Amino acid sequence: MNYSSNRWAFRASGTYRKSNNYRSGGGEEINFSQYEKLNYSLSAKFQQNNNTYIKADLLADDGWNIGYPALPMDVGSANARVASLSIHHSDFSKWLYKWQMKVYANKISHFMDDTKRPFVPIHMDMPGLSKTFGAFAEGEMKLNKKQRLSIRADGSSTYLSASMTMYQPGQLPMYMLTWPDNRKGQYGIAASWITEIDSTLKLQITSRADIITYSLATVAAKDQVSIFGYSAANRNDLLKNISTQLSKKITKNLKATGSISYSERMPTASELYGFYLFNNSDGFDYIGSPELKKENAWQADASILYSKGRNRVQFNYFYSRMANYIMGKVDPTLSTMTIGANGVKSYINISNASISGFEASAFLKPTVDLDIVSTVRYTKGKDADGNPLPFIAPFKNLTSFRYQPGIISIQLESETALQQNKVSYQAGEDKTPGYFLLNTRLGYATTISKSSVELQVGVENIFDKKYYEHLDWGNINRSGRNIYVQTKLLF
Repeated sequence: MNYSSNRWAFRASGTYRKSNNYRSGGGEEINFSQYEKLNYSLSAKFQQNNNTYIKADLLADDGWNIGYPALPMDVGSANARVASLSIHHSDFSKWLYKWQMKVYANKISHFMDDTKRPFVPIHMDMPGLSKTFGAFAEGEMKLNKKQRLSIRADGSSTYLSASMTMYQPGQLPMYMLTWPDNRKGQYGIAASWITEIDSTLKLQITSRADIITYSLATVAAKDQVSIFGYSAANRNDLLKNISTQLSKKITKNLKATGSISYSERMPTASELYGFYLFNNSDGFDYIGSPELKKENAWQADASILYSKGRNRVQFNYFYSRMANYIMGKVDPTLSTMTIGANGVKSYINISNASISGFEASAFLKPTVDLDIVSTVRYTKGKDADGNPLPFIAPFKNLTSFRYQPGIISIQLESETALQQNKVSYQAGEDKTPGYFLLNTRLGYATTISKSSVELQVGVENIFDKKYYEHLDWGNINRSGRNIYVQTKLLF
């Protein structure tokens, strides 16, 4: 719902969803795939003058009884609250023609639940909490007719905590911190400079620097991390990122773009401080290392775009080489905490890894009524020893044909993925088969009593294929044939 006056505008929206277990292709019920959730948002906007407005946003999301069929437990409840207040200004006649400032805060909590699972050897309570607040200011300015500069400064603070309490019959409860209470500070500044060298050549240079601080927030967290000999787990790091992009309009219809960039990545809280975090993908408990080095990477991209009228074809290739790549390595000296786990892995840095791939897309309009859209993606990765990196999707193609001669629209979509045979066995992966899916959609739009009415009917996975994607943990089959009807009314 929207409401507006001369200076004020308000917007409210909400969605409620409830789903039982879904069925895969062939009608097999996928247990523990149910969920129920409610989300809503409120926004208010005040137009101070023709160039400036102030905006406040509130977003809430509540979920409960959320099943995870690929995990040994579910989420009993998960709640998020996000709020922000911002001011926006634009005046294209000025040197500083656009700027905005925003302050924001969010709180996210979740509670894992194993009470609905059969054969639970030890009941566990697993709550988690994340709290973040921050602010940023950014502006765009015209240096002259051919040069523009964007600058951004931002900062944030994030607090993370997660724990586990195990209730073994006949014994006292056992308690530990799976995310030892920690706080991350981030303070950064970024700039982007764009210059038009001539009518066909454009250069863009983007840079960013961040100071990242990590600290353990409680005595209990420091004591727990010291078990593995880390006396000082606090750290301060400087992250540096820079990229250069050059685009050239070769002909009226042909444009080429090339870029090279250097970036650095901090280890996550799980990689630094995680304490016996069970990963159901490979069946190992994971332990963090506060002494991990930050990753850094060089990446090169090249793309070419051909456009003529309403038709467009683009091809992009990229290559990235990462140093100090972070991965888990089996530590035979440690005992598992999770019953049935394959072992314990500690996060380490390896010398290097690389990722490369390409993406091609086409938007074609043979007639006024017909649209054809197709994309293909392929990525491969390997570590320093030539072994495949985990979580790399295989070759995939998405193609759709949309025909809309008037108030009726008809759409046919296909999704194709090839087999993935380049897998990381040390990360618990296995080879996955390819699949081919067809979806169809039918739409009808009209006007009744000055109100717009739109009816949509669709069938997804028409042939009720049983399939899963390579990135799906546990090889859990995805949804089978799904038929939906949807009506939209605008008044």
